[in-house]
Amino acid sequence: KDRFYITYIDFIAPFFKLKSAKAKDLLIWMCNHAEFNTGRVLLNANIRAEISKELDISAGSITNNLKALKDLNLISGEKGTFTINPQIFWKGDEKARKAFILKPEIRIKFSI
Repeated sequence: KDRFYITYIDFIAPFFKLKSAKAKDLLIWMCNHAEFNTGRVLLNANIRAEISKELDISAGSITNNLKALKDLNLISGEKGTFTINPQIFWKGDEKARKAFILKPEIRIKFSI
């Protein structure tokens, strides 16, 4: 199988009340830079400076938007290492994704 990734950000953003365009841009950036088969994104000081320049967003805004993404369970992690929820985005093979989805700390719970 070819390696590919798919993301549903535009579809789910309103559902998760992701109203900030900068938060959405940050999540898209993270999806583009996530590690294959882990969904992990490293955000050290140099990478945050790159994001700030590329997305025209302040360092404080990056921190605030990371918190907003975490609060909505779109990402998890802290201290520069984050993981994108595989129910939303995955770059890798299906077997690895299924193993990640089974981890309870990254599941999204829906309430109707």
